[in-house]
Amino acid sequence: LAFNAIRRARRIAGLPPAARFYENLVDRARWIGVDVHENATPFEGANAIGDALPNARDQVLYATGLYVREQFGARSLDENERAELAAAWATVRGEWWRALITRIVWRIITPPRELARNMGRAVERWGKGERFNG
Repeated sequence: LAFNAIRRARRIAGLPPAARFYENLVDRARWIGVDVHENATPFEGANAIGDALPNARDQVLYATGLYVREQFGARSLDENERAELAAAWATVRGEWWRALITRIVWRIITPPRELARNMGRAVERWGKGERFNG
């Protein structure tokens, strides 16, 4: 993980600010179960990520707009936009952590819940006189 993180940090270090934001956003989206297809437009990716991070949806769309302008409009960000981008990243990062922790917790809770459900069904069948077949 550390090697990949270092390699990725080097790869995006030379990118303009909004491109760095968007690359981080897409990269982290995979961790919370959002797979942005490589052929998706930036706004299609942003909408998918915004659905997964509803409290940061506005920041995701705003930053994506800056990214699109920066990449395809050949216009760099001014100081105010850079500050707003940094604030947007702080919000997105916090919501991303919440989503990641929630996903991990649900992955831990779900197997015992399924086991309890299956055991309950087996007890019901046993109470009805059905044979247990494994």
